[in-house]
Amino acid sequence: MEQRPKCRTIGRRRNYGKIVFAVIVILVIVIVGFFLIKGMVEGQSQQTDDIQSSSNEEKQESTTNNQEESQREKEKGSVAQYEGPDVNTYENLTGFINYAGVVDSNLAIRATISQQVTGTCKITLKSAVSGQTLDYEAQLESGPSTSFCVQDVPLGDIKTNGKWTISIVVEGNNKSGIITGETSI
Repeated sequence: MEQRPKCRTIGRRRNYGKIVFAVIVILVIVIVGFFLIKGMVEGQSQQTDDIQSSSNEEKQESTTNNQEESQREKEKGSVAQYEGPDVNTYENLTGFINYAGVVDSNLAIRATISQQVTGTCKITLKSAVSGQTLDYEAQLESGPSTSFCVQDVPLGDIKTNGKWTISIVVEGNNKSGIITGETSI
């Protein structure tokens, strides 16, 4: 009788073990994936419910607030301000520098004036290093509720690098104001 080599059966047993291990791993992955997807779908459903319920609550609160606000307006006889005091009633013009930095071959200066005015802005740049002073003037640009001062200073006009102070004198509608800031070149 012929004897079969023992290597074949050992090899088959190893393959059988690998196959069983692979099947178990795949089942675990599928089960975990199922629960993750189920959790995500339930989470989205819960978030949608939360958003809808909070949206309904906000609508109810908004309606109540609007009714109360309109009642107050009727009592006062004036239009309500929603964001603090009316800046157009200030004695001086106010604002801030949005941006002062190098763009291409210019020093770009952008300032927002809190009031809607027509007029001019006089920009003075002074070097903290050399004392060099540059003066420019621009027309204010009006927006829906604010105004803007826009000036591009050619870098060729600037003789020294370093820290520069910016002073913007805004004049318009018989009012004036000063906005200050600094930049580095």
